[in-house]
Amino acid sequence: MMTRVSSGAREISVTKYVERLVLTARRIENLKLIVIDPASRFRGGDENAAQDTTRFIEALERVREQTGATVLVAHHTNKGSMNSDEASQNAQRGSAAFSDGIRWQMNLATMTSNDAKKLGIPEAMRRRYLKAAVVKNNYGPPAEDVVLHRNENGCLEKVTIERIGSASDDALLATVRDLIKSEAAAGRSHSATAFEKEFGGESGPMKLGKVALRGKLREWIRSKMLTVNGKKQLESDPSMPSGSGGSSYI
Repeated sequence: MMTRVSSGAREISVTKYVERLVLTARRIENLKLIVIDPASRFRGGDENAAQDTTRFIEALERVREQTGATVLVAHHTNKGSMNSDEASQNAQRGSAAFSDGIRWQMNLATMTSNDAKKLGIPEAMRRRYLKAAVVKNNYGPPAEDVVLHRNENGCLEKVTIERIGSASDDALLATVRDLIKSEAAAGRSHSATAFEKEFGGESGPMKLGKVALRGKLREWIRSKMLTVNGKKQLESDPSMPSGSGGSSYI
């Protein structure tokens, strides 16, 4: 803990750990960054109390001043911010004194349904995307929001609008293949039209409208990423592993 309530005292105070951290950091040549992750593991007192929060910010400032390194703190957001389309400084959990005391703040949140629609991201793929928004920057101009994609390993990478469409198509194609495979395993087969009616629609497993799904199926068939068998039934390519982004057959 960098701050805690002393025995018999009402106010919290900075602990000796702060000085130990400073002494350790000074041994690292050309140190540029110290990450505190998450804030809740390093602070005592009540996170909803402005005074307790301010003492923690002061501890962070002491580390920054005595090491010359940037101190980056990971802090959880409150529940209300998860449903908000507008990123703000008030998204942090606990007292607003946290945002008041820091110099730079970026909010990282799962893409909302409204933002996903604007970018053309299907609802089924929405949770793979996050938005990083700088909501406070004391030493620079406002910055544009950044869209990040969570890959299969959980790593985040920056994506452009063009790449969003490509990544969404790959994920959608993999979802179609998985559905074809699971239906075949259950002894059920579908034509392209029947597949569209069964699995299309905003309430379907892909959260994609039937017209949009129909367009994607036709596009994949034209580009030979998908094909139809002699009986015009959907088939899953046995040579491709489930969930892959490569070619499949329909």
